[in-house]
Amino acid sequence: MKPLNYLPSLLFLCACSTALGNGMGTYATFSTVRSSDPVCRKISDIVLLSEKLYINLTSGASEVKVKYLLWNRSDTDYTDIDYAFPIDYMDGPRVWGGTNPAITGIAFKCDGRELEFAHSEDSAIPKTGIPLGMWDGELFYYPDEEDTGDEPALREYIDSYYIESELYRRWYYTRFSVGRQAVVELEVNYRLMNQSLCDGDSPLIHEFGFCTGRRLVYDFSPAVSWGDGIIRDFYAEIDGRDLLLAGDRFDAATGDDLLRVSGLDFTHEGTRLVYRMRNFDLREAPPLVINYSSLGLNSYDFLRNFLVPAGVYSVRSSGGTESYPASNLGDLDLETAWVGKGTGDWIEFTFDGTVPLAGFCILNGYHKSAGTYISNNRVRKLRMELWDPDGNPVEWWGEYLTLEDAPYRPVYLENLFHHAFYYDFHDVEAPLGKIRLTVEEVFPGSLYDDTCISEILFLR
Repeated sequence: MKPLNYLPSLLFLCACSTALGNGMGTYATFSTVRSSDPVCRKISDIVLLSEKLYINLTSGASEVKVKYLLWNRSDTDYTDIDYAFPIDYMDGPRVWGGTNPAITGIAFKCDGRELEFAHSEDSAIPKTGIPLGMWDGELFYYPDEEDTGDEPALREYIDSYYIESELYRRWYYTRFSVGRQAVVELEVNYRLMNQSLCDGDSPLIHEFGFCTGRRLVYDFSPAVSWGDGIIRDFYAEIDGRDLLLAGDRFDAATGDDLLRVSGLDFTHEGTRLVYRMRNFDLREAPPLVINYSSLGLNSYDFLRNFLVPAGVYSVRSSGGTESYPASNLGDLDLETAWVGKGTGDWIEFTFDGTVPLAGFCILNGYHKSAGTYISNNRVRKLRMELWDPDGNPVEWWGEYLTLEDAPYRPVYLENLFHHAFYYDFHDVEAPLGKIRLTVEEVFPGSLYDDTCISEILFLR
């Protein structure tokens, strides 16, 4: 059934922090949709027998499905129960995407029958108390207006990235019935585009969508209005399989810290995090906080929009062999690599000065297999020298690039840019004609003293 005005949803979204919450029964708001907060209605006769929460994390969006099993244990027919929940989102020129959150796939169902829904007008709400992000390892919040902030740098950060943005709330309403002594299933499905704040001015951030911090908060407290505030059978599942496909380095099995969950004690089951409990007390349940890292663009988007083809520049090296030449660095074939003999070897790229370079990515090591990656050297430090098209040296902020030695992970074209080391030229003002990278230090391989790089890819 078509929505009356757009969509309802259980979740509220803001930059760097997406919050989801159980819906609640309300007093007669569906027919007179308004912008003010609805009044919560306590319905003791209707018990929450079960709640099953499924959250699928993807690079650009969060897919949510919630199934409630509601039992009316009384002889009263509850017809046309008004049901409400909010969506909050941060909007403004400094919020990634610059538009309201894209919400798709909305569906409300009661026992499989689609329900109509409506929404209120958007209303601005105070940002005070909204978590903005991390500062020196601690979560910080938008301060009160009279609070100038103890840290000038923190105040400058807040002002520059958040003053221009506003936080809005939109309430969504639907209606369903539960007959006397009946058990019904209420289901909500939706997909929300993730937004996050771009911290910095790198082209990689603003042009390529590298706004990686995602945060979801699921608040259980609104559903306390049902029955005695206890869910007889509660199940929650967080799935990261699509992050794996996108190359976002989610690893539930090893507890990768790029996914951090607090509030409930989840167990790892492959790519899923699972939590089960009987008699789940909504009155005492802490919020479920999900932090994860993902990228706004997949590697195919990078290849299509930003790759500088290897045919528009020349490359040569002091190392390399006929079987492993420097031309392998731009061939997008992960079965090949450039192989040098160690420190002192250099790779040189020459451009005609007409290609505006944003930066380059290095896929360090020989990624043909886990064996080739581990057994050969990887680069630890590169000295970088730059020249303009006329052969004049170009200054940049440093002299060396230091790479981390990451454990082996399977890399494919669809996740290539997610695993590569990136350097951008946002602080290099002159056009570039030549770039030389010299191997200064290596991470030793387990068997061979050959130094390998699979790809060096330039982005326009």
